[in-house]
Amino acid sequence: MKKVLGIVLTVVLCVVFATTAFAVDVTGTEGETSAVSTGATIEGTIQPIQISAVVPTKVVFDIDPNKAANYEANTATDPAKAFTSAAFDLQNTCNAPLTFSVNSISAQDSAPAVVANDAFEDAEWQKLTKTQTLANIAFGFTMPTTGEWLAADNADAWFVPSTALALGDIAGQSTATESLKAKYGMAWGNTAETTITYDIVYGVAVAE
Repeated sequence: MKKVLGIVLTVVLCVVFATTAFAVDVTGTEGETSAVSTGATIEGTIQPIQISAVVPTKVVFDIDPNKAANYEANTATDPAKAFTSAAFDLQNTCNAPLTFSVNSISAQDSAPAVVANDAFEDAEWQKLTKTQTLANIAFGFTMPTTGEWLAADNADAWFVPSTALALGDIAGQSTATESLKAKYGMAWGNTAETTITYDIVYGVAVAE
């Protein structure tokens, strides 16, 4: 019986010592009805965030110079215009709000160079010669609806070469939609359907 009691006492003492290892005493003076602690803290460890997002591998557009040029309108649902492009999704697949941006757009091979939209006035864009048409194009981005976005930095804006274009913030585990627009000449001069390709780099960061 004494051996059993000894084992029980040992276990109890271990538990008491373990629970008081990080304790501080609260001691009042004689006659006081309350006391406060000193030297107590709350300490937490924050794990690093892992950004997770999905951007489209390809955004497709079509230019038909036999139709009216359109530079400002949402192009996703207007097949009567020269430039059309389907809307595309940007997905935030982590829990923190993320800011999405377009960091760069660069031409591949012989595609027209990306220039600022104000390189020409709208009327001038439509009058570009073949040489000018094959050398210049401008891209912009429009949000079909801002309701999907946590914050819209640029709901309708043109991309400026060498300058990242912040699109907006998307809440965690959410999806928002963008649409491509462009300014271009009409004198392409090709005798058959031609494909031009651009590399686009998206930026994703934790929202400020």
